[in-house]
Amino acid sequence: PIQFQSGFSIRSNFNPIIPAAGMALRARANEALKQGDIPQAIELYTQALEVEEVDGLERSKLFSNRSAAHFHAKQFHNALEDANSAIGCNRSWAKVHARKACACYALRDYAQAALAYLQATQVSGSFEAYRQELVEAVLKSCRGIRTTGRISKKPSQKFRPGDVYADADDGVYTVLLETVVTEDPWVRLASLLQLAVLASCPNHRGAFFEPGTGAAAVLASLAMREDLDTLFPPRKSLQKVSPLLTKTFEAVIGAPYDATHPKCVLAKAFSSLTEYESCCPEVSAGRALLHRDDLMKSLVKLTDETSMCERSQHFLGVTFKCIVRVVEVGSKPEISRALQTGLGPGIEKLIRAARENDKEYEENYLVRLLHVLTHHPEHPDNQV
Repeated sequence: PIQFQSGFSIRSNFNPIIPAAGMALRARANEALKQGDIPQAIELYTQALEVEEVDGLERSKLFSNRSAAHFHAKQFHNALEDANSAIGCNRSWAKVHARKACACYALRDYAQAALAYLQATQVSGSFEAYRQELVEAVLKSCRGIRTTGRISKKPSQKFRPGDVYADADDGVYTVLLETVVTEDPWVRLASLLQLAVLASCPNHRGAFFEPGTGAAAVLASLAMREDLDTLFPPRKSLQKVSPLLTKTFEAVIGAPYDATHPKCVLAKAFSSLTEYESCCPEVSAGRALLHRDDLMKSLVKLTDETSMCERSQHFLGVTFKCIVRVVEVGSKPEISRALQTGLGPGIEKLIRAARENDKEYEENYLVRLLHVLTHHPEHPDNQV
């Protein structure tokens, strides 16, 4: 080691001016970036990162700033790589997670952008700075349900396994399971809308019904909550947070947010689970719903709270129809289960609501569903 007069010793390969040089390089790079000289900024940040004695926090700043420079140069893959490096140096800085989110968003990997924005909110302790970006990344992570080219538009044609798929980012289901349980009502609503879309996809049906951990259990848990004011956004607030949230709600639900019950999105998600059943023979949605206590309780709860909402009434009717089909072809265990879980009274409540809303078609098919239950050969009232 080299010994100085002050008594301070350092390794012989240490250059005492390097840290200062690194800071000077960063200052010059920042100025170049400010002036719009992106290539020069990238070069200077790179030189600063080559200074060996720059500590972790300083390296995080350098990677973060170089990520921003790459982003301005539309070098989005490089921007993402540097953002990940910055996170590796300092995970407790919200800005580096936001840098990653911006790069993922530009690369149209909206699911990973949503996850990165969520991590930024968790680190910062607030949703305020990133709420709109997080909501819109969630809403773009699943673009809808598509069918393969071999499907014709004949109403009588049955879908087969593989005919229906989700136009969605990789890993979107796992990401939505994280964003839907946040405490921000706007982010939660956006996540529920996307889960309601994804629930229609046969490829995700099994994951939704996974006991305890699947999205269906999350939907049931939210349906049982009483705190509507904290669970869902206030009326007339969606447009202020994101016009895309307003547009998506109307597209998925078929009515404006202010004209529906807040829990209507949950009813929609349950009804989506019953779609395209011919594509998913290994998972019967009606049977899975009927034989899960948590799911049946949540459907009864939704019926009690939302039956006067016309859209909720329709979605719940679709779900009950799927369950009744299982009971109709079943035997004593199925009808016993239907009676035990309150399926009949739930349908009766929907019938009264349809009558009050002057929905004759809805009322008639609900009456037919109730008739199937009450006239089932194994119904106790039909036993000799």
